[in-house]
Amino acid sequence: MEKLVEIARSFSYKYNAGNYQSQDFFCSQKAECKESEAEEVSQRLYHFCKQQVIKDLNAWIAENNKTPEEKYIESGQPPKHFEPKPGEIEKLKEFKATYKEEPQYEATDRVGGKKKINKEENTLIPK
Repeated sequence: MEKLVEIARSFSYKYNAGNYQSQDFFCSQKAECKESEAEEVSQRLYHFCKQQVIKDLNAWIAENNKTPEEKYIESGQPPKHFEPKPGEIEKLKEFKATYKEEPQYEATDRVGGKKKINKEENTLIPK
């Protein structure tokens, strides 16, 4: 009779969520198997743990990278920061009424060098 061994594998990942915050993801599994199958079982457990951590990480990123509008649609509750302060709506309306989008006045040529654009003629200015 072949000797039974217990295999334990784990995988962890620390995600930098920005603003000096991090999120830890961890998975650990163990199994009992024959000694001759230990290496294969160990690899399977490792890959299982890694896939679970990646799945959890992707789910966390999807949930936490939603726009305020997406969160509002899902919950039906407006976020607290959506409430305008007195006078903000008028300032925004005034800004929108006077805003004109300026064209960009810089271009990149094929070799990666930046050149200025002549505003009146909309042509590149040679160096």
